[in-house]
Amino acid sequence: MSDRSLRCAVVGAGPMGAATAAALLADGHRVLLVDRDAGRLAGAPATDRHHGDITDPATLDALAGCDAVAAALSWVDTRPLIALAHRVPVRLVTIGRPPPEHADEIGSLAPGSSIVVGAGLEPGLTEILAHRLAVAAGPDADLRLYCGGVPERPRPPMRHLSWYGTGLTISPRPTFRIVDGKLDRVERFSGVELVDVPGIGVLEAFHDGLAPWIADDPVLGSVRLMDQKTLRWPGYAARVAALAELGLLDDAPVSTVDGPVRPRAVLDAVLAPHVTPRPGDSDVTVLVAEATGPLGTYATVVRAGTDPATGTTGMGRLTGTALALATSRAVRAPDGVVYAHELFAGGDAVLVRLRRDGITVREYRRAWVRRSFTDPAIEHGFEHAFEHGDE
Repeated sequence: MSDRSLRCAVVGAGPMGAATAAALLADGHRVLLVDRDAGRLAGAPATDRHHGDITDPATLDALAGCDAVAAALSWVDTRPLIALAHRVPVRLVTIGRPPPEHADEIGSLAPGSSIVVGAGLEPGLTEILAHRLAVAAGPDADLRLYCGGVPERPRPPMRHLSWYGTGLTISPRPTFRIVDGKLDRVERFSGVELVDVPGIGVLEAFHDGLAPWIADDPVLGSVRLMDQKTLRWPGYAARVAALAELGLLDDAPVSTVDGPVRPRAVLDAVLAPHVTPRPGDSDVTVLVAEATGPLGTYATVVRAGTDPATGTTGMGRLTGTALALATSRAVRAPDGVVYAHELFAGGDAVLVRLRRDGITVREYRRAWVRRSFTDPAIEHGFEHAFEHGDE
């Protein structure tokens, strides 16, 4: 329970928004849930509900009257709310992944407005835990982050499910790591390694998630090495590479006997039945942060599975908790652009809240995953099984 009840808006009543609304309600806040899909609103937790698009004047008026607004949306879909923060004071909190030039895109906000960037799982919890361990390990630390949600029962052809919708996030985008305190651009889906994650099994990790603004952080921007990789069942990166080589990730239309078509649109339509979660599908989402420095080696592991009572995925639970905590703190954020990890000095409050919500949190004075820079083509030699007991 916070020191005072806030009136918060959550925009987007999908899995992440519903989990955020539930977490805010559990903390004693009032929640206005907004969505243009009346069906999603009907069954979602909220104090009040508003059916409408975020570009509608009535919707914007309702949002402007809230203490803080949580956007459980992609960055593109969040842009109307950013425009609102230019006109009236708004405390906006986002989970969408912005482009590297997002500071220029945001521009000058109205007095009293702030935008908290990256308040989900990745970015969000990853940076919070990384900052915490970098301080513990000391200067010139090596940081390795692994994060991903995998289906307990993977099915072909991708052996992965889209927990956010019907499309996979496999388009090319700028990807980074930090080497000797400097931002180093790397190819997405490169740097493939196999990691043995206790309690889950052998997973594949590849360059994907590190946010470029990390390089400006006084602590994280000064580490010797910082890798941030996404976890999937082995073989995923090779499958994506094959799709890219075939041109199936391209958006430019190509000529066919049936007329011009966009390869990526066709791919998404073909894959949708295979990657859209079905009743009974469940996930395990894990975040591993490891740091090695002059003061020692530290690791923090956060793991969440699908809640059998509510059906909320582990990814939804982690994202919803992070977004709710950031939203309740946004009212005290300084004006302008703020990054989620800057709201949580030390990160202890986040770990306490995760444990309170029944999410597994383990802390170690040693490395936790075993890594092998092996060709992922050996995936067929692995038999995967989930182990739900303690490590």
